[in-house]
Amino acid sequence: MMRSVVLVVFGGRSTEHDISVITGVLTVNGLRGAGEDILPVYVTPKGEWYTADFMNDVAAFQTLSARKMQRLAFLFGEDIAYYKKGKKLTPFAYVRAAVNCMHGKNGEDGVLPAILHECHIPITSPAMTESAILMDKWYAKLVFQSLGIPVLSGIMIRKEAFYRNVEEGVSDLIKKFGLPLCVKPTRLGSSIGISVAEEKEALTEAIITAFRYDGCVIIEPALKGFSEYSVAVYKKEKELVIGKPQKQKPKGAVYSFAEKYLEQGGYLSGASCSENENAPAEGNLIDATPISSLQEQMQKICKRVYEEMGLCGVVRFDFLELDERIYLNEINTVPGSMSYYFFESDPKKAGGFFLDLIREGVHVYREEESLVKSYPSSVLTSLGGEKGRMGKR
Repeated sequence: MMRSVVLVVFGGRSTEHDISVITGVLTVNGLRGAGEDILPVYVTPKGEWYTADFMNDVAAFQTLSARKMQRLAFLFGEDIAYYKKGKKLTPFAYVRAAVNCMHGKNGEDGVLPAILHECHIPITSPAMTESAILMDKWYAKLVFQSLGIPVLSGIMIRKEAFYRNVEEGVSDLIKKFGLPLCVKPTRLGSSIGISVAEEKEALTEAIITAFRYDGCVIIEPALKGFSEYSVAVYKKEKELVIGKPQKQKPKGAVYSFAEKYLEQGGYLSGASCSENENAPAEGNLIDATPISSLQEQMQKICKRVYEEMGLCGVVRFDFLELDERIYLNEINTVPGSMSYYFFESDPKKAGGFFLDLIREGVHVYREEESLVKSYPSSVLTSLGGEKGRMGKR
């Protein structure tokens, strides 16, 4: 009899590949510690899917060899994992759910949820449409505005239009918004490609740099003296659980990739690199102080957006605050370390949190599958004679 497993999918063809590996390893160890039979799925930078027993230790990914891994394959319409060798596929496990740990492109943007949906596999992240919208900062901003959620003003420019007249385009941006301006690739995460320009020449260079990562770029006024907060939300037994907003500590004009992931107190603080390295980082111990009115406002916004957009799984909301005014900056549907530390300070005990995500993902999948998927129609059987020969050559 074949195993029944939970997939943990990480890596991928994305600038956030390495961060995704760390999140994936953390999740693999957390779920194995909770007694789940886990099938780690590593997606290479080329898009190939592999598994191996050693995928519970980040150090193993520093010197990977395809010969030490087994190639995986999945077929649309089947919730079965196959080993792939040459052209031969060997089924070896049923898949009852999947945890999406793929940050950025092809994971967080709705591609992976869509693929697994067609394989009848429940997944612990928002569905394709919601994921795609929230991965695109411009579309997300439009949705937030339609809900009356406060966001920064801004404009989206496309690469082709910008390069028609660079000088005029940059001058128009300065006339409209002034300086300094913040430049962001529209569909990227982890602060990659984001910069703040204080002068005209720097703005031109910032836009050109951002276009190396994405064909669309967002331009926003750059706040000075602001604070940045993050809030994580998920569902447990159909009830919404909202973490306490955590204030970040950026050193520069942008909360940088290094500050988010390489420094103490960032999103990966306390993340386990192996089964034996699970000590929580002091920077991410749960804050027990009372919630301020400002933090309460953030929680209310999180609740409204999560419910209005029909989200599922753990989602991290990022806010900007200046002079007691808050702005929703972006939403991460596959957050670093799955934001476990908002709810559990010890990663050794985070398995229960990951199990809650799986239960909710299965519930959402069953609810969706209960909807009517067919409609009684006589269109095909009624085609005959001349109509029945439509399309023939």
